[in-house]
Order: sequence, then structure tokens, then C-alpha cells
Amino acid sequence: MRKSVTPIRCLFAVFLCLMVVLSILDTHETRHETNFDQDAILDHIENLTAHGPRSIADTDANRQAIAYITKTLESWGIVNSDTTDAPAYQIQSFVATDDDYQNWYLENVIVHIPANADIPTGQAQMYMGHFDSVPMGPGASDDGVAVSVMLEAIRYYLGEMEQGFTMENDLVFCFVNGEEYALYGSDAFMREFEGFANVVHRIRFGTNLESRGTSGTLIMFETAENNLNTVRLFRDVNDNVFTCSIATMIYGMMPNGTDFSSFKHAYQGVNMANITGGENYHTQNDSLENVGMTYLSQQAMIVDSLIERLANYDLDLLHEADESAIFFSWLNAPIVVYDQTAAMVLALILLLMMAAHTVLNLKKHILLRTVRSMAAIVLSLALTAGVTCVCYYLFQYIAVLAGVIDIHLVGTVTYSNTAIVVGIGLVALSMTALTAWFAIRRMGVSGRDLIRAFAYLHALLGAALTLVLPDASYLFVFSGLMLMTTELLITWKSRVKEYRPELLATALYMPIIMPVLVLATSALGLTMAWVFGLIFALGIFPAGVFLADIKTKKFSAPAVHLSILAAALVIFLGVSLCRPNASINLQGKQSLSKLPWDDALVYVADSSGDSEYRIYDLNAVSYLERFAPAMTYTGEYYAAPGEAAVSDAIHSTAADNVLTVKKTHPHSLVYLTFTDIRAESFTIDDGVTSNTYPLSGCESYGMTIHSDCTVTVHGGSAEVAYREVIRDHADLVPAGAPENLHFNLWLTDSYSLTE
Repeated sequence: MRKSVTPIRCLFAVFLCLMVVLSILDTHETRHETNFDQDAILDHIENLTAHGPRSIADTDANRQAIAYITKTLESWGIVNSDTTDAPAYQIQSFVATDDDYQNWYLENVIVHIPANADIPTGQAQMYMGHFDSVPMGPGASDDGVAVSVMLEAIRYYLGEMEQGFTMENDLVFCFVNGEEYALYGSDAFMREFEGFANVVHRIRFGTNLESRGTSGTLIMFETAENNLNTVRLFRDVNDNVFTCSIATMIYGMMPNGTDFSSFKHAYQGVNMANITGGENYHTQNDSLENVGMTYLSQQAMIVDSLIERLANYDLDLLHEADESAIFFSWLNAPIVVYDQTAAMVLALILLLMMAAHTVLNLKKHILLRTVRSMAAIVLSLALTAGVTCVCYYLFQYIAVLAGVIDIHLVGTVTYSNTAIVVGIGLVALSMTALTAWFAIRRMGVSGRDLIRAFAYLHALLGAALTLVLPDASYLFVFSGLMLMTTELLITWKSRVKEYRPELLATALYMPIIMPVLVLATSALGLTMAWVFGLIFALGIFPAGVFLADIKTKKFSAPAVHLSILAAALVIFLGVSLCRPNASINLQGKQSLSKLPWDDALVYVADSSGDSEYRIYDLNAVSYLERFAPAMTYTGEYYAAPGEAAVSDAIHSTAADNVLTVKKTHPHSLVYLTFTDIRAESFTIDDGVTSNTYPLSGCESYGMTIHSDCTVTVHGGSAEVAYREVIRDHADLVPAGAPENLHFNLWLTDSYSLTE
């Protein structure tokens, strides 16, 4: 028996390494074959992005997108009509109103393909994607891929229906507008659209297609409440889209929203997006050449599978569940899905296994050693989190010294790539091994005590989370079951421990935890480095204990453990000194998605003739020093004396209580900020509609204007700061300027309005 111990240990260790690699590869690029024509999808993206950013502030490009969509539909014989007798589309015109922006006059394109079965159900399945983009990006991925996949789905299924494919449920495609500003299009569809025999009320299942990057794998990250039957359906039709219930839980806690937010309370459905390539998200680099074929092909596959499965499905079944599922992907195996009852049963089994193990080992006096081991594990987790956090900041300062990033970026850099995840994993492995080595030699415990305590910890965490955060409980329930099983086996036959069966349990656990870590760093960046280190340590601890027990004649155990840490530090150093990795905090970029200063040099000219250069995206400083040297940091931006000469001047005028906004450029945006408020309200009148907004009780109030109008103050007075922004102003762009930089003109003034 002892002759087989070493080979089996080595086999388990190799299997563990293999599962780590496979778990990482499972989140990366693989192009899939689909029924949809992927070249046609790419052609659609190229045509959609041909006229530049499709922001609702750029009405020409936005309308060109609508024209392309409708022209393509008509080329396939789809008529512009409110009919349910044939495939048809309607242009839904609506007014988008909120408290931050002047009214927008926008349009959605709604496509309806009626069921062709002898006895249709009258119900419908829906697919939604937005064709608008942010002002600074062409939106090839966000959301050009989705729009293009939907167009190809329409073409493909029209052809299939001609060949005999039948549907009992109608098929609806919503090409919506204004998502990037405030979900205008999807909200208007749900609130106002009455066409196609009131199809809004006949839809029973909705799929939203989104993007939060330009590459990577597709993730199903959100569903509606009481989703048990929906997730089971998704499991049955899906074989490559990653999903897990913790993603839906985390996203539900975040302030973000997508078009899915507009209809998830009315329909069952799924929300899908890719999240890798976030450094290109909402920037000019969201272009056709950066579109990842993995998620494009995955999106095509899942849309195809859902349409086919739901064509004759009783959609009411999806609404019969009265609870939500707990679910997760495990490599390419079918999604694991179970309900709350099963979760409670699993938690109970965990606690019973732990109790049984404790009772069976009462005579071995393991309680004190288990408590000490728990303390060692807590020390290991704290050490891993602390070292990971220190590394995150340390190597940013090294990058500052190397001139890769500006010092004011420290604490916001993401470094969201696979290499950094591997580095965090090595830090966790090194710290757990060092802690285990210390505990074995100084705390009076053995490696077996540490593994037993670790199994207890996972069992307790799994049971506790089942009660308080069931969506996240699977992260520890299954590891707890596997680890407690090994502990009971060892109690039954002690020689089993020599094979280190906990390594096998850890290997099987890796596909549960690794994708969460890889995708979380892509979505959230590395500003939460210590959290990722903590989670990694909670998964890899048995491997650290295994390393702590390794004895070698040439090297001491701590030297081996520190060499692993050194490898992690080399990875961190390589990543931090590579300029393309130093992407600014993505959340910061998202907060600027509606404003035109991303990656920008701004030239501010006020009414007195004074001017200055400003850089708001600190990541652009190193590129822009040649255009505005000797800049000083103000705490929010860099500034330098203005040197350019521009002929533009503000055309807007003010008299008494009326500001007449007359833009200097068709696509400029005017930002008004009301201060020193003593007025009751103000009214914006653009000649089509008039809206009044309250000012009483406000210290300040901001409003964005996008078309000529009058702004009238009522019931008092207010100071108004005026800023007109003209993006990529030709007079400011010097010869040889990089394409990824934007030179924007701000024209500023201030007015006193009194009724």
C-alpha cells in the first residue's frame, strides 16, 4: 500500500494543477460554430459603426443606425405595419424625459414575427438590444454585437419558417434607443408601446443582450425573481455560457442597470453580457477590430437555442415557480441547479457530517487542536489578504517610478487580466503554505488538524450562507461536502490520509471558484485585490498545507514557499510595468460615459477671453504632456495656460429671467448648473414640448441641454453656470495627435436670472 502513496499524491497534485488551468481556460477565447452566419453579423457591425458613435446626442449617426436596421428588415420582406398577419416592424417614437436631461425625441424599432402554427398561443418571446452608444465610442460591442446577432436571427428564422419550421409563440425583437443615458428605449417600450395586438402584455419571456467589454466569454448574470424554472430551461438549452447565482446576487446589489431592468419585473427572462476587455468599454476602442469572436459566437448560439426551444414552449410554466434557484457552471458540464429545499437539505447534511465526525473522534481529543487550527486558518486568510493588498499598491508605485502611470492613479488601476489572477493565486498559495508551516512547528497542530479545521470551516460557512445568502452558499456547500467526506473516510480508515484525498477535493472545487475569481477581476478590477486573495486562500488552503509538509534535502520548506511568492511578485512587476495593463478604474470611466471628456484634452475658454488646457482622464497625462507641458494638478484634473486660438463664441443670451440657448455646433452639449437658488422652478421650452422642474429646497441643480431652447426661471432668482462642450474640435487638434485622444472645446460663461 505504501508504495502507491507517493504516485497517488503526485497524481492528485497534478490533477489539481490541471483543474486550475482548465477552470481559467473555460473563461477565455474559443470561437464556436453556429447556425447563424457570423460573417453576416460582422458585416452588420461594420455598417452600424460606419457613421461614428451612435449617441443620442449625435442625431445623425443615431438615425443612420435606425435607417440601416429598417432597410435591412425591408430587404427581407418585413413590412412597416401594425399587423400580426405577417412579419412586420414598427418605429416607436417617444419622448424621453427625466430630471437630468432636456427632453430627447427618440425612436425604437420593434419587430414582430407572428406564430405560424395552426393553433398559436398568442404569447411571445422577446429579444432586446440597444443600438445607441456612448458619445466617445463607436459601440461595436456595446451593443453592436447584440443588434447584429438579432438581425441575423431574424434572417435565419424567416428562412427556417419558409422551410417548414413552426412556432406556436410569436417572436419579438426590440432594437431600443437611449440605453446609455437612462434606459429610455426599453422603458418607453414597456410603458407606451401598444402595437402588434398589445404585444407588450403578451410577452412572457425576455432576453436582454448586453456587453461590458469587447472580448471574453458570455455570462448569464441576471434573471427575474422566482427564476427556478427559468434557470432549469437555460440549463437545458445552454452548453457554453457561464452562469452562477452569486453573479445575480452581486449584480442585484450594484447600482448598475441594463434594459433588462425595465422588464424583469414583468417577465421571466435572462440577461447576458461579456465582461472581458473592460479597458475598451465606453471608449473609442470599442471598435470592430476589438470585437471578441468568442462571445459573439456564444451569443449567436444561445439566441438560436432559446428561440428554437421557446418556439413551442408553454411560457406560463416559467412563471409557476415561487422561488429562485441556486445554480452554477462547472466547466462544460450541464449547469447545476437546485431549489431552496435542496439547499436546506444539503446544509443539514453538512452539519450532520460534521457532528458525526466530532462524535467519532471524541476520544482523540481533537477539539483543542481544531480550535488552534482554526486560528491558524484565520491568520492565513488575514495574511493573504494583507499581502495581496500591499502588492496591489506597491507595484502601482513602482509603475509610477517607471513612468507608466501618473501618481494620482494609484488606488484606481485595475490590472484586470489573467496574469494578475495567477499572481494572486500564487500569493495565496505561498501565504497558506507559510502559515501552515508555522502552525505545525509553533502552534502544536499537525497538517491533518489544519485540514480537519478547514473542512469544518467550509461546512459551517456553507450552512450559514444557506440561511442568510443562499445564492452564494454553493461556493462552500459542495467543498464542505467533499472535505467532510474525506474526513469521515479517514476516521473509518486512517491510512486514507496518507494519500492526501483533500487534494482531490480541492481539485474538484477549483471549477466552482476559479471562474468566479477570473470573471470578478474582469468585472470589478483589482481595487478589491484583498477580497480576491481572501477567496483564493479559502479555496487553495489544502494545497498550502500539502506544500508545508514537503521535505527536501536541498531547500528548506520556507524557501520553497517564498519562491512561490517571488514568482507572484515577478508577475505583478511584469504586469505593472506594461503600459497597456494600466487601465484606469472602470467604474470611474462608467461614471463619465455620458460626458465627452474621456481620454481628452479640454480647452476651456470663458467669456472674458481667459483659457486653459485641462486633462480629466489622468491616464492620458503621459500622452498629452507634449501638447500642454508644465501642467499642475488641481485635485480633480491637470491644468496649464491655454495657447490655442479658437474663433468660436457662445451664441446663447440671457435677459431678465430667460436664458435663450442657441448652440454653436449641432452636436454640442450644454451643461447648466443652477446655484444660489432663490427661485421656485425653471421651465425648458424647445418649441415642441415644455417641461417645468422644481428648484425649491435645492442647493444646486444640474441640467444637460442638447437642442436650442429657452430656459425660464420662475418665482425668484438663480445663478446659472453655462458650459457648452464641442467634442473633437477641429481647431484644437494638432498635427500628429494620437487617434485615441479627444481635443474638446468648452465654452463657459455665467448668468444671473431673476423673474
